[in-house]
Amino acid sequence: SNRYSMLETIRQYAHEKLLEPGEAERLQTVHLQFYLKFAEAMQPKIRSSEQIEILDHLELELDNLRQAMAWGLQTDVLAEIRIAAALKWFWSIYGDVGEGIDWLEQGMKRLDASEADLSTSNERIIVRARALDGLGFLYYGQSFNGRNSTSYLEKGCKCLLESISLYQSL
Repeated sequence: SNRYSMLETIRQYAHEKLLEPGEAERLQTVHLQFYLKFAEAMQPKIRSSEQIEILDHLELELDNLRQAMAWGLQTDVLAEIRIAAALKWFWSIYGDVGEGIDWLEQGMKRLDASEADLSTSNERIIVRARALDGLGFLYYGQSFNGRNSTSYLEKGCKCLLESISLYQSL
């Protein structure tokens, strides 16, 4: 697929036009939903015969994915966690395990902070289980980096056991 780059002056002009009330927020929400669907569609293909092409495609879209997750942290933490968790193999194979951990930990902190005013719906439980699965997987990967390897293994094991328990509860 073809990708087009915008000249910086055009990008700045477009950004100024977006400063009309509410328009930037609306477009960022559309952008978040688009990249949520994109990340989850790519997830199963990361471990397929298309792996190299999919990883390259994800790397090309990484800035957009980061922007979507940043907006999700402010407005829709379940979407942010779903994107970060869908990318667990990307972080592990091609990306930065530490960055993946960071996005998931931030999402979990926001999710825990909002616990009081949100019901424990099945979607919320599934997203939490996915986040814990992703964190467990990435902590395990981080344990190979040498420093604090035992603590990363312990954290990973704890997350994976909690994830299994949540899935079983459903």
